[in-house]
Amino acid sequence: LHGDVSPAVRYDLKGSWVNRTGKPGQSVLKDNDLRRDGLRRVRASLDDCEKIPIKLPAGQYAKLIARLEADTAFLRDLNLMDYSLLLGVFDTPPPAAAISGQPKGAEETVLQHGGGVMLLGVIDVLQAWTCEKVGERCLKTYVKGDKPQGISAAPAGEYQQRFMSFVAEVFAPDESPASARTRLLEAGKELLPGNLRSLLEIRPPTRGPER
Repeated sequence: LHGDVSPAVRYDLKGSWVNRTGKPGQSVLKDNDLRRDGLRRVRASLDDCEKIPIKLPAGQYAKLIARLEADTAFLRDLNLMDYSLLLGVFDTPPPAAAISGQPKGAEETVLQHGGGVMLLGVIDVLQAWTCEKVGERCLKTYVKGDKPQGISAAPAGEYQQRFMSFVAEVFAPDESPASARTRLLEAGKELLPGNLRSLLEIRPPTRGPER
């Protein structure tokens, strides 16, 4: 983001659950907060939470999953793990200038939702599955007694699979009748010649007061 624009709520999501709860006073919420409370629109309030899965238009959902699947598969092939999905929630859309400069094809990471906007991105992508991380996993499993499935330290392939499984818990395609009608209209519009399509997108002028 450019300028002084910042989201009302931030989530750092890995798909694990051991030590994945935000602490009081921290500005960033984590996996267990989202699982327990749902998506917050205000950091300090639970009055306006949306339980997961968060419903997205089917086309937008498909693009988001495809993008994250490709990105995390690339990280897996490089033996990288311990990355996060950073999710920023804006209760009102940020100015267009604040989100300008997005890479081409990254529009699927800017989600219009519920009168606001969610911005997503994969961060902290440089940690490899090393001997140190193997030791961390063994310590938490055999000394602390944590379940290995819930520990963030995991081999790259296992990490990627769990990460994408959690993404599928957080987001889901909206299959409501209204959403289906919207998809049909958009698909029909794409089949029209460009000149007719542009005519459909022109709104009639607003009439002035009658005299």
